[in-house]
Order: sequence, then C-alpha cells, then structure tokens
Amino acid sequence: MDNKFCFNLDKVLKKYNIIPQGIIHIGAHLGEESKLYNSYNLKNKTIWIEANPDLIDKLKKNVNNDIVINEAVSNKEELCKFYITKADGLPDNKQSSSLKEMDFHLIAHPNVSVSDIIDVNTITMSNLIKKYNIDINNYDFLNIDIQGSELDVLESFNNSLENIKSMYIEINTKSLYKDIPLVEDLDEFLNNKGFKRVETSIHKFAGWGQGFYIIN
Repeated sequence: MDNKFCFNLDKVLKKYNIIPQGIIHIGAHLGEESKLYNSYNLKNKTIWIEANPDLIDKLKKNVNNDIVINEAVSNKEELCKFYITKADGLPDNKQSSSLKEMDFHLIAHPNVSVSDIIDVNTITMSNLIKKYNIDINNYDFLNIDIQGSELDVLESFNNSLENIKSMYIEINTKSLYKDIPLVEDLDEFLNNKGFKRVETSIHKFAGWGQGFYIIN
C-alpha cells in the first residue's frame, strides 16, 4: 500500500534505541525495506516471506543474499484462495494481495482490483520455522504486512514469539478485507504476550496503518 501515510521505521527504531539483531519480514512484496535492513549489518539474518510466487525472482534480486521463502503463512494449514491485486498505472504494485477478500478496500482504494486468484497451501509459522531449519533465537524483530491476516500469523508462532522484542505490523480500524481482526484484537493478543503498542499511524479515511509494538 501507499507508504506516505506510514511513520518512518528507521526513526522509530532509533527513538526506542532498537537495533535489530535479526529480522523476519512476512509480506515481503519486492523487499522495499532492504536498504534499511542492510544498514544494520545483520550478516544475512534477514528472512523475507512472500506468498505471491510471481514476485519471488524479483524479490531475490532486490535483497541480495538474504533468505527468501515463498510461503503463505496463516494459523491453519489448508488449501486457500490467494487474491492477487493490481493498482491502476502501477504494474508492479501488488501490495494489496491477500488471503482475504477485499471489503471496504474497494471503496477506500477504487484504483486497486483483483487481477488473479490462485490456490496456495498455507503454513503456520511454527511449522515454517521447522521446515526451513530457522533458529528463531537469531531473530528479534518482526515486520508483518499481509493485508488483514496479521493476527492469524501471530497466532501461528505458538511459543516462537518469545525471542521477539519489537514488531512493526499493519493494523486496521476498518474492515478493508472480509472478516479481519481490527487493531483492538491485535492489541489484546499482543498485550497478553507482553507487548505494548507505542507508535501508531492511521490513514483516517481508509482505516489502515501501522503499529509499532515493543516488549512492555
């Protein structure tokens, strides 16, 4: 989605004196944050997870030697529809693609539409960690931007969230997609895990934005 309404992640990390030791980015798109992540000298401790298979080759080129994983993460493992979107005049902008069907999004962003629907097998994060032999202890920062499925992903970590110290997550105050949790649902889940939302940026009309959470 259009980032002009988002707060500057680098400034927020500096504000709270956070230097990520390892990053898991779920909903990678084309790795737009790669330059920022590289500034932390993570020595290949960045994992990009993207559900759209059509983006993977270009994503790999954009993130150099980082780990790239083509999986659709959810809290259940099943065959699902994945809705690939397009934005008028922006052929590479598929950032609204989601496992969820669009709802208010159609009104908030009428220039975005579904261009294709594909079948994907979803995977939980706990099983993805096992499948790709990821040492979760090397990762303390999460960036999740998957258009309404953020809580599903968080639930799918099970106990693997214990090493995470901060998160940058897309949040919603309106149902841009059908049957999605809103920001208060994310807050409740993460508060129970010891996190507190300390920064918020919301597109007032569209009702989407970003929340920054840290261990309380």
